[in-house]
Amino acid sequence: MSNLHKLAVVGLATAVTLSLASGAFALSLIKPVLKQAHHTQALDCTVRGFDLIITNFGDDNADSGRQVAWAVSTGDNGTMLLPKMLAPGERLLVADALTDFAARGSRCQVDYI
Repeated sequence: MSNLHKLAVVGLATAVTLSLASGAFALSLIKPVLKQAHHTQALDCTVRGFDLIITNFGDDNADSGRQVAWAVSTGDNGTMLLPKMLAPGERLLVADALTDFAARGSRCQVDYI
C-alpha cells in the first residue's frame, strides 16, 4: 500500500470517528421536554334575569369558603363566600342576587379577593 493510500485511509477513519463522536456529543446536550403542570384558578360569571351564575373555567378546584367579589353592568355588586367547592367547569347559581332585571348580554365580572 502506498503512502498516499495509507494517508487516505487514515484521513477517512479520522473523519468517520469525528463525525460519530460529534454526533454523540450533540445528542447528549439535548434536554428532554417535560410537560409543566400549570394550574389556573379562574372564574367567570353570567347573569340570567335576577340570577347570577358563577363558573369555574380554570383547571383547578375553587375551594369552598373562598371569598369572591362580583359586579354586573346593572350596577349590582357584592362579595360572597363560595358555599361549596367548584370543580373545573362546574357552575354555582346564586338565585335572586340582582335587584334589577339583567337584560340578555349584560356584562358580569367576578374574581377572587
